[in-house]
Amino acid sequence: MEQSEYPPDMQRLIDRVAPGWPPILDVSPGWYPLLVRLDAHLSTIAPGYVLQQCKSKFGSLSFYASPSDDASDYNDEFNEAIRAAEWESIETCEVCGVPGAQYVINLWVSVLCPEHHDRATGTTDRADTKEPAEDLAIPPRSPWHPRQPRVWEDVCPIDADVGALQHAQMPSTTGLA
Repeated sequence: MEQSEYPPDMQRLIDRVAPGWPPILDVSPGWYPLLVRLDAHLSTIAPGYVLQQCKSKFGSLSFYASPSDDASDYNDEFNEAIRAAEWESIETCEVCGVPGAQYVINLWVSVLCPEHHDRATGTTDRADTKEPAEDLAIPPRSPWHPRQPRVWEDVCPIDADVGALQHAQMPSTTGLA
């Protein structure tokens, strides 16, 4: 999105981007109200705060900012406000801003309300719940699935009597056996 295409409330955040950083807010519009509230709160704590980066990462807001342009400046209240907004983002639909949940769709983590989840997955018959859909289920043959045998024990079993690995006989590749 071009800098001039952001809504006026978001333009205040763009104006805070530090020199050398791209003036981009890499989040969807559903989080704009959250960012406007965060900006207002941070402005009361540190009026000259500087934004380095704002993006969605693993279905959560990642907001990188400093209380001032001094790299050594640290403020607990400032950082706690950012963390609170990041936590709020994991329950806020990225598309429309209503309550949502995190989902993995096509290997991408997103926070979506039930309606936008259904649109993204093409699902229309799922019950309206906050429970993640089956697209988050661990594949049944996954080596870390709790009800599956450990794959590494299947491949390289442990000798219970001596506690040593049982090595398979491999043919010699050098001819020296």
